[in-house]
Amino acid sequence: MIDLTQGRKSVKRGSSKFCLRALAPWREIVFLLVAATLSTSVHAQTKDAPPYKPALNGDDAVKRIAELGGAVRRVALKGETLEVDFRNSSVADVHLQHLLHLKMVTIVRLRETRITDAGLAHLGKIASLQRLDLEKTAITDAGLQHLIGLKNLDYLNLFGTNVSDTGLDRLKTLSSLRSLFVFQTKVSAAGIAKLQKAIPGLQVVPDPVQDRARAEAAWKIAKSALDDAERRLAIARAEADTLAPRAAQLKKELEVATKETSAAKKKFDEEQKKADVANREALKLKTQAALAAKKSQSAPADLGLKKQADEMRLSAGAATQRARGLRKISDANQRAFQAAKARSDALRKQSTQAGSARQKADEAQKHLEDYRTLEKDARKRLNEAQIAAPK
Repeated sequence: MIDLTQGRKSVKRGSSKFCLRALAPWREIVFLLVAATLSTSVHAQTKDAPPYKPALNGDDAVKRIAELGGAVRRVALKGETLEVDFRNSSVADVHLQHLLHLKMVTIVRLRETRITDAGLAHLGKIASLQRLDLEKTAITDAGLQHLIGLKNLDYLNLFGTNVSDTGLDRLKTLSSLRSLFVFQTKVSAAGIAKLQKAIPGLQVVPDPVQDRARAEAAWKIAKSALDDAERRLAIARAEADTLAPRAAQLKKELEVATKETSAAKKKFDEEQKKADVANREALKLKTQAALAAKKSQSAPADLGLKKQADEMRLSAGAATQRARGLRKISDANQRAFQAAKARSDALRKQSTQAGSARQKADEAQKHLEDYRTLEKDARKRLNEAQIAAPK
C-alpha cells in the first residue's frame, strides 16, 4: 500500500486486506468484544481540532489530512483507488470536505474520532466509497440519512454508536451493502431482520437470529458430547469394578497361559517338522516307484524288475500313509497352539484392562467434568441468545 501522506511505500494493518469480514462470524464477535474491552471510551481524543483550512486541490488535501494526523494511501500498488485513515486523529466534521478534492476514495476510517452527523453529510457525496468505519463516533440515526446515496458501499462499521432500528431502516436502499457491524448499539433483532430482508446477502454482526441458531447448534454438540462422556464413564466404572480386583489373579493366569502357549507352539513346530520330513520322503519314494514301474513295463519278461517295482510301490504307499498320519498330528497340534494363543491373548487383554481400569475411570470422570463445563457454558450462551432473539 502506498502512503501518499508519507511519500513512500508501506504496508499497513489498516489495509483493505485486513477486514473483519475475513473472520468467521464467531471470531468477529470475539474480536469486537476484545476491542470493546481494550479500547478507550468514545471520543477519547484530547487534542482540539485545528481550524479548517480549505484545500486548493488533491495534493493540498493530502497535506491538510496529514496535518490532522490522518493518512491517505493507495489501496493497491497499481491502481488509483484511495484509503483515507483518520483513526484516533483530531479530525472534525468540517475537515471531511478535504476528501471531496480526492478522486476514487473507496475506504474511509473514522474510528474514535469526533465525527458527528454533520460530517456524514460530506461523506455522502463520495460516490466511490465502498468501506466506511464509524466505530465509536457520535453519529445518530439522523446522520445515516446522508449515506443513502452511496450505492457502492459494501462495508459499514457502526460499532459503539447510538444508532437504532430507525437508522437501520434508512440503510435499506444500500443494495451493495454486505457487511454491517452493530455491536453495542441500540438496534434490535427485529430491526436487523427487517434490514436483511431488504438487502439479501447482508451479514450483520452481531446477528441475534443467527447467533441463536449457532448457539443452539453448539449446545446440541456439547450436550451430545456430554451424553457420550457419561456413557464412557459408566463403562469405565463397570470395568474398574469388575476387572481391577482381579488384576493380580489375571496376571498369574496370563503367566500360566503364556507358558502353555509357548509349549504348544514348540510341540506344533516339532510335529510340523516331522510331517514335512515324512512328506518329502513319501514324495521321494513315490518318484522312485514310478521309475521302477516304468522300467518293469519296458521289460515285462524280467521278473526281478517287476518284483522291485512292486516293493517300491508298497514302500511309497506306506510312506504316504505315514506322512498323512503325521500331518494330522501336526494339524491337531496347530489347533491346540491356536487355542492356547487365543486364550493367552484374551487374558493379556483382560490383564491390561484390569491394570489400567482405575486410571481410565479417573480419566473418564475428568472428561465428563470438562464436558459438563462446556455444556453449561453452551447452555448459558443459548439462553442469552434466546433472550436477544426470542423465537
